[in-house]
Amino acid sequence: MDKHVSPEAEAAILGAMLLYPQCIPEVIEKVQDDYFYATEHKLLFHAIKKIAKNNCTPCAITLRDELKRTDSLDTAGGMQKITHITESVPTSSNINAYCAIVFDKWRERELLTYSRKIRDIVAGPATADDKILQTETELHYITSKCTKQDVICVADYIDSVSFAKQTYLSTGFQSLDSYFYGMGAGDMITIAGRPASGKSCLLNNIAVNIASREIPVAIFSLEMPRDQLQQRMLCSLARVDLKAALQNNLNEKQEQAIEFARQWLKRHPIYIDDTPRLTPTDLRFKTMQLVARYGVQAIFIDYLQLMTSERGSSLNERATDISQAIKQVGLEFRIPVVCAAQLNRMPEGRDGGQPRVSDLRDSGSIEQDSDIVVLIHRKDMYGGANGHTDVIVGKNRRGETGVSQMMFLGKYTLFTEPTYERTDSGNLRPTFKIPSLLDQSS
Repeated sequence: MDKHVSPEAEAAILGAMLLYPQCIPEVIEKVQDDYFYATEHKLLFHAIKKIAKNNCTPCAITLRDELKRTDSLDTAGGMQKITHITESVPTSSNINAYCAIVFDKWRERELLTYSRKIRDIVAGPATADDKILQTETELHYITSKCTKQDVICVADYIDSVSFAKQTYLSTGFQSLDSYFYGMGAGDMITIAGRPASGKSCLLNNIAVNIASREIPVAIFSLEMPRDQLQQRMLCSLARVDLKAALQNNLNEKQEQAIEFARQWLKRHPIYIDDTPRLTPTDLRFKTMQLVARYGVQAIFIDYLQLMTSERGSSLNERATDISQAIKQVGLEFRIPVVCAAQLNRMPEGRDGGQPRVSDLRDSGSIEQDSDIVVLIHRKDMYGGANGHTDVIVGKNRRGETGVSQMMFLGKYTLFTEPTYERTDSGNLRPTFKIPSLLDQSS
């Protein structure tokens, strides 16, 4: 039996979960209580999961208290065992390998149990046909138990499928919603542009628009600290010049508008995480906590290329790993993920600077994994009218692509859509106006 057990790998998993809590979501996706051979390891693993699911950070102290609560501290080996597992982690970067070892050893033990049952069946008094039938039954059981089942029967789920528009979260911009109906569960939506084109602004505007309907959202701000992001939100809502606010050069009316915006933000569910060097594992673990603790229904990442990955030796490979991880987070938690992304320099070499989806920097995987790609084309950056912006839906898995006309109001860090007025000749002409402050009843 010894060769079918790896106590070192079991202890390394448990130690990594205590020392590097960000790896817990990845571990519990791959390992179950039964995979551990040692009883004390099963108890420790179950207790660590319980602590994490209660939105606490597992450590030696919280683990000890949880085991005491269930009267299993002594059975789990006491504090001596807890200390031992925290010293059993060569490196957290091998956590996937440890999980694979424990899973494979468990399967080997299950096969040994299966082989004994087959031996008993063959030695029994039944007919050969009955023995074959029993053997096939046991084989089906062990196969289904040791293999992940991702197949569903359409007949069991088809009644729950709906085309209702309420299954999508509106972006707050009617022209964008007209193309892809809003943001759906599991969507990866990429907002891409050149530096200073307004991609962060559009991303944050959409987040605030969703939160205005009492829908909790979370923003992972890798580019700017939370104070700066909140300053931009205040000025955007108050329609106050950010530069004037930073210079403390506001009149009484503007001060009142800022104060109203401050009270508005207090009443609406927006959560900010400005942790630098966010990894795919961090993103998954933090999202799990945000969904469980605050009921977050959409997450925003600003921006994708600032995330880090230990996988791959090139920028392309790391960007691919990050992009795939973002898509998987959306699918796992059934929420849309909106991420800003930078474009390469190719648009600057084109007449008019028109961007394309293929201009996404570092990896074609971003284009491949995204359900929707929105490209920002600020015309004033290429000699056009000030603020006039083409927001291009360059990829859309739900329908057609096209262009939405918007106005970028840089001093307010705000995008706004046009209203249309009919000219004397009968044509519709877009007119951009600064929208009023959010209704005080909202």
